[in-house]
Parts: sequence; C-alpha cells; structure tokens
Amino acid sequence: MKRLLFVILAAGVIVGGCGKAEKTKKEPEPDQSVEGKTAKEAEEKDAWWEKEPEVYEPADLPREMTEDEKDLMRKPGEFSGDQYDEQAAIEKLKELPDNLTDDQYAEAIVKLVAEDYHEEVQELIKFDPTIESTGSRPDEEIDEPVVNGVHYAILLDASGSMNAQNKGGTRMEEAKSAIMSFIDVLPKESTVSLRVYGHEGTGSDADKERSCASTEMLYN
Repeated sequence: MKRLLFVILAAGVIVGGCGKAEKTKKEPEPDQSVEGKTAKEAEEKDAWWEKEPEVYEPADLPREMTEDEKDLMRKPGEFSGDQYDEQAAIEKLKELPDNLTDDQYAEAIVKLVAEDYHEEVQELIKFDPTIESTGSRPDEEIDEPVVNGVHYAILLDASGSMNAQNKGGTRMEEAKSAIMSFIDVLPKESTVSLRVYGHEGTGSDADKERSCASTEMLYN
C-alpha cells in the first residue's frame, strides 16, 4: 500500500512539475533585426542628429553650385527664424550622445537653427556680372579746358588776431604771401576781387563788436 502511494505522489510531482514548466516557458521572440541590425541600432540610426539634412533642389541654374552654396541650400531648422526657442533648443541638444566629434556637435546645432537662404543663393547664382559695351574706347589724349571769364573772390581776415606771430612772420604777412602765390597760377583771363573784414576799430574789447561787423571791398 505504501509503495502504491509513493508511486502516485511521485507521478503527481512529475506531472505538476511539467505543467509549471510549460506555463513559464517563454515563446521565442520574433526576429527584430532590420537589415542585419537590431531594433535599437535602427532606432539610433534614425536619430535626428544622424539624418541627412533636407535640401532644396533648384532647377535651371546657369552653373554648378559650389560646396558652400550647397550648404546654404538646406531647409530651415526646427528652431529657425520666428520659431527660435533657446531653452527648447538646449533641451533638444541634451539628447545628443557623449561620444560625438566636435564637427558632429556643430552639425547638430546647425540642424536645429539653420536659416532659409535658398532664394538668395539662387538669385546670386543667376546674377550675371558681365557688362557688354558696344562703344569704342576713348584715346588717352585729353585737351585741357579753356577757362575764360572766371572771377575769383578773395576774403581776408584783417582783424587784430592777424598780428599774431607764426613761423614765417605774422599771420597777415603769411596771408598776403598766400594770396600772391594764388594769383600767380590763375588763368590770364581771370578777374580777382579782394574783400577784408574785421579791420575797423582799435582791436580792444570795447571795439570788438565794431570790428566783427566791419567789411570792405578793397579791390575789384
């Protein structure tokens, strides 16, 4: 009898153990690889800082764009222009991993705040700076103009301050010398007049108003 009970209990343990194993056994997970990469790797590959920037594709340009011009053809970033939000941009940059190079960090910043210059770039590329001239070139011989009937009016300060000494004499002496040198180089057909001011009075403070108001044509 005892032997029979032992066999029954042993069979129950085996059956119970097998049933529990079947309930806890995990089904094999489906293959999550994407073109040979795990889902995590694929997700990292699709991170915003890894994506190629979107660019405008202009047509009918007269020439090939330079590398700098191609860079300026990128579409505006998420925080460009009126959409700029410094705090939001900083939070976005916190998503960057720590193992990027300086160039990658710089490119990530540009992706966020790049402005839209594509219209200006296209206008510059289409602009033609060449000028066509149908006229003939002038020769290098230039005839000096003939000056006739030109009048030169000379105004001379004749106040008491002209008695002050300069390196070449008084201010009045230097002014007279400058006037004579000027007259010597005038065209022969020219006419000259000389007017003075500040010449009346004694030069004292009491006569200052009279002196400043005085003027006279001495030669015409």
